[in-house]
Amino acid sequence: MIYIDSNVIYNYLFKTSLTNNASSILEENRGKLVTSFSTIEESVYVVLRKLLSEKAGIRNRYDAKRYLKTPEGKVLIDEAFTSVLALIFQYDVELIEDATSPGIVQSYAVRYGLMPRDAQIVATCVMNGIKKIATFDEDFDDVTEVSIIR
Repeated sequence: MIYIDSNVIYNYLFKTSLTNNASSILEENRGKLVTSFSTIEESVYVVLRKLLSEKAGIRNRYDAKRYLKTPEGKVLIDEAFTSVLALIFQYDVELIEDATSPGIVQSYAVRYGLMPRDAQIVATCVMNGIKKIATFDEDFDDVTEVSIIR
């Protein structure tokens, strides 16, 4: 099984220099992919921020929060969720439980110098017996519990 990080989802959904890599990861590993609710939430958030920037010219968090209350903003919320969830269903990505122990997450954060969210991904992988992470994030390179797929 391979854990899919949010940057793979983002780079698949938006044309970037990593889009081909993201597509290959998803295509070649269909049926062996997992992710967690936290990564789905993070993916929806970054997709929504991109849509707000591209379609409404909004880059400020506070303006974004106000805009999302409008009918046009609600359309963008729906588009962000729909695009991420469509990818999850299209590639048969299994949803696994997030690690929820702050102490375990802290131990990985301190051991590897990770941001809390990345440490939670490592803890989630270890807790679920996942040995590989598909990510373009170099912060995971020193983590010995998992190998990286790019």
